[in-house]
Amino acid sequence: MDLKKKGCKETTIIQNYGKVLKNIAKFSKLNNPDSVLVYIASKDISEGRRELMVDVYVGYCKWKNIPFFKPRYKRQDRLPYVPLEIDIEALLSALPRKLGILTRTLKETGARPGELCVDAKTSIVSLISLGFFNCWDRYHVRHTIKFFSCLDKARHH
Repeated sequence: MDLKKKGCKETTIIQNYGKVLKNIAKFSKLNNPDSVLVYIASKDISEGRRELMVDVYVGYCKWKNIPFFKPRYKRQDRLPYVPLEIDIEALLSALPRKLGILTRTLKETGARPGELCVDAKTSIVSLISLGFFNCWDRYHVRHTIKFFSCLDKARHH
C-alpha cells in the first residue's frame, strides 16, 4: 500500500501512520490482531483517537495480508471550550495598550481581524467588508468609528 500514491501528504504518513504504528508496536505485536485490539481497547484515549488507531492498523493489515475485523467506535461530540467573560477581560487587560484597544474593538463589534483598518494619523478605526478592496476605499467602508483619541493616548505613552 503506497500512501503517497493515494494522495496522502508526507506529514500525514509520518504523523498518523508512522507514529501510531510505532506506538502500537511498542506495546503489542503488530502481526497479532488480538494483541493490538486488547492494547487499543485498554488504552485511556478518546473514541476518536481509538478509531484513528484502528484505521491505521487496518491499513497495515491490508498491506501485510493479515485478516482483521475492524471494531466500530463511535466518536463522542464534546462541547467546545468557551472562556468566561472574566477570563477574556483578564486577557485583554494584560495586552499592550494599542493591541488591547484593537482586540477589545474586535470583541465588542464582532468584526473579524481582516475587517479592521486603523489609520494611526487620525485615530480612526474603520470596519470594512472583506474582499480584495483597498482598505480605505470609501465605497466599501461600512462603519467608521472615531476612537475617542484612545490611540492618540496610546501613541504618546
